[in-house]
Amino acid sequence: MDRRWIAIFALTLYAVSGLSEIFRSSLASIPKGQFDAALSVGFTSKQVLRRVIIPQVFPIALPLLNNMLISLIKASSLVSMVSVVDILNGALIKANVNYRYLEAYIAVALIYWALCASIEAITAGYEKYGLKNKRRRLA
Repeated sequence: MDRRWIAIFALTLYAVSGLSEIFRSSLASIPKGQFDAALSVGFTSKQVLRRVIIPQVFPIALPLLNNMLISLIKASSLVSMVSVVDILNGALIKANVNYRYLEAYIAVALIYWALCASIEAITAGYEKYGLKNKRRRLA
């Protein structure tokens, strides 16, 4: 079996366990009265989920999803345990050849920082957009 598939499988199991908890807790934070009120005005169960519950769950889950994605990026260095070369190991292989470990670690840190900063910026944009729409609905 290819070692990359083992790494993908392991990271997928880690992500699924975290995502299930994120969505479970986000759904639990929505009052049951929201579901009952939507059913009382004639929505079907699918319409309740699509029009009432999910729009309320997504803003709650978004910061947690951001943290989960950043955790996955950080956990990707653990795939080296099954001999898959990731960003950190690729830099260390080059550093072993020319003995420039400091430069390799700085380059890897900058790559990880850029990835995490871009994910945070995208999530902040979505949160800002969601707050703007929420204010518009309340006005």
